[in-house]
Amino acid sequence: MKRLFLLGSVLCSLAPSALYAEMRYNTFDASLVDIELDARPRNVDGNGIELGGSFELNDKFFLLGKWQDQNLDFGIDGRALEIGAGLHHPLSATIDFVATLSYLDTEVDFG
Repeated sequence: MKRLFLLGSVLCSLAPSALYAEMRYNTFDASLVDIELDARPRNVDGNGIELGGSFELNDKFFLLGKWQDQNLDFGIDGRALEIGAGLHHPLSATIDFVATLSYLDTEVDFG
């Protein structure tokens, strides 16, 4: 509990500096995914990995993509792929208007 409080305090202290940072659309991130589905008659839990990012083409347009692979209980596997494009327009020094259009392909295998 103390570690969580310390982490929250550090993140809150960094938040004001993040507001004045330049917005960027060249990103890459990797995440671990923890899944808990409350379903009847049984709950399904699992984990997975997600890779995603975006690439800025010019000062208005960017491409985006995301891939996710999940392994769940009872031999259930899931995969998702998202690709798309977007545009951004600054409204102020700290706020951008962002619109995206994506194609999402999802697959779930049972056993």
